Amino acid sequence: MVKFIRHESRKHSIAGSLGMNLIRYFITVFAAILAGLLLTTCCWEPHIPYIRASPSKLTFEADETDEQIVKIETNTSDWIQKVDAWWIDAIRKSDRDSIFVRVQDYNDINFSRIGTIEISTSLKGHNATTEIIVEQLKKQKNTLSVNPSLLLFEANETADKTVTVTTDAPIWDASTSVLWVQLAKQGSTLKVHVSPNSWPTERLTEIMITAGNAEPVTIKITQAATTMLVVNPTSLIFNYNSTTIQTVTVLTNAPSWEATTSASWINLNKSGITLSVNPTSQNLNPQYRSTFITVTAGDQERTVSILQSASVTY
Repeated sequence: MVKFIRHESRKHSIAGSLGMNLIRYFITVFAAILAGLLLTTCCWEPHIPYIRASPSKLTFEADETDEQIVKIETNTSDWIQKVDAWWIDAIRKSDRDSIFVRVQDYNDINFSRIGTIEISTSLKGHNATTEIIVEQLKKQKNTLSVNPSLLLFEANETADKTVTVTTDAPIWDASTSVLWVQLAKQGSTLKVHVSPNSWPTERLTEIMITAGNAEPVTIKITQAATTMLVVNPTSLIFNYNSTTIQTVTVLTNAPSWEATTSASWINLNKSGITLSVNPTSQNLNPQYRSTFITVTAGDQERTVSILQSASVTY
C-alpha cells in the first residue's frame, strides 16, 4: 500500500515539472517576440513618403462655378501642386491638407475636356506623387422651337400675329433684316407686325430666333402683293347700228379677274387678258344708250364706260 502511494506521488511530480517547463518556454518566446517588436518600433524611422488625394477625380458641368475640395493625406511636412490645364484653378488654402478646385466656363458642345493636378512630395531623397483628374463636361445644347414657323399676311393686314417661343435657355432673342417687319417680345411670345405692302409683288423675309447655344430657328414671313389692276381702254363707243366686237386689255397680278355689266344689250367674253365687248343689237332709239362694265381682281375694281350712239332718222 505504501509503495503504490509513492508511485502515484512520483507521477504527479513529473507531470508538474513538465508543465512548468512548457509555461516557462512560452513566456520566454513571447518575451523575445515582444522585445523584438519594441526594439523595431523604437529604432525605425520612416523614410518612404506617401501622398494621397481624395477624391482623385473631379467632374464639373460646363457652366459650374462652385469649388470642389480635395483632401490631401501625406506623411511629409509639405507638398507641391502642378496644374497642366489653363482652365483649372487649384487653390491651396491656409491649411496644408486640402485644395480648392474650380474651372472656367466651357462652351464647347462637342467634347468634354480633361486636365490633371499633380501633387508631389519628398522625404530623405525619396519622391511620391499622385494625380487628381479634372473633367469638365461638354456644354449641353439648349432646346429651341417656335410655333407657328410660317406667317402669312395680306397686303394691307394690320393685325399682329403671335409666335410662341419654347426654349430651356434663360433668354432668347428675335431679329429681322427688313424695316417693314416690327417685332415685340412678351415673355415666351413674339408679336409680329408688318407694314402695308404697296407693291404689286409679294414680299418675303425671315425672323431669326436665337437662344443660348441652340441651333437658330427661323420664322418665314410672306406678305401678299397689293393687287394691281389696269384696264385699257377705259371707254368704248359704238355706232347705233354696230354689233362689232371691241376689246379691252385687262392686266393684273391677281390669280383671276372678272367682268360684269347690268346691261342686257352688252355681250361680254373673257379670254386670257382680253375682254371682248359688243352690243347685241342696234340702237334704234333716237337717244344714245350707255352703261358700264365692272372689272374686278382681288380687292381692286375698275370700270369701262360703254356708249352706243342714237339712231339716225331722216
